[in-house]
Amino acid sequence: VIGLKNLIPKVDKFTYKGEMGKIGVLGGSEYFSGAPYFSALSSLKAGSDLSYVFTSDTAAPTIKSYNPELMVVPVYKSKYFDNDCKCTDEDKKMAVRQMIDRT
Repeated sequence: VIGLKNLIPKVDKFTYKGEMGKIGVLGGSEYFSGAPYFSALSSLKAGSDLSYVFTSDTAAPTIKSYNPELMVVPVYKSKYFDNDCKCTDEDKKMAVRQMIDRT
């Protein structure tokens, strides 16, 4: 326990939002929004200041409604990653490139 205490930065009146840690979680879809939400929320409870959820366009509104403390950013269109997608591999590569550019 004493060793862990040295790893946690001290908070004073001069620290600002983001100095105590930033976390980014990538995941989620229209039907699966719980895992990225709970991961991001856990990081806040563990002491990080800012917790971002990078998720699909269909999951973003749902995750935003769970907790206003989370920074929810829709970075990909879920249609490119569905099993029944009729997209080409090139379409999927383009979607991933766009996602990386936005983050």
